[in-house]
Amino acid sequence: MMRVRLGQTKMRKLVWEISIPMVFSMMLMAAYTVIDAAFVMNMGNGGVYANLAITYALPIQMLSAALGVGTGIGINALLSKSLGEKNHKKASKIAGNAICIWLVF
Repeated sequence: MMRVRLGQTKMRKLVWEISIPMVFSMMLMAAYTVIDAAFVMNMGNGGVYANLAITYALPIQMLSAALGVGTGIGINALLSKSLGEKNHKKASKIAGNAICIWLVF
């Protein structure tokens, strides 16, 4: 059975429940980069350049993940609202725009 908690649970608790998995995910991405850097530094002369590439790639990777997740959450909210209002024409336009945004990125 599904429990409705959005209107009944305190906002502070809901924010923590939602944000902890996201923070954990970002920490895993950073840990992956640190482990990757430690591995490529043992490659010899080319390790320095490989480490430089990894160092430059991390912020780009984090930014692209944040943009993708943020856009997806926003589109999901708009789509859910439109479907809840039974406005299928608007929901169809939102879904089409979401596909276009996906193709661009």
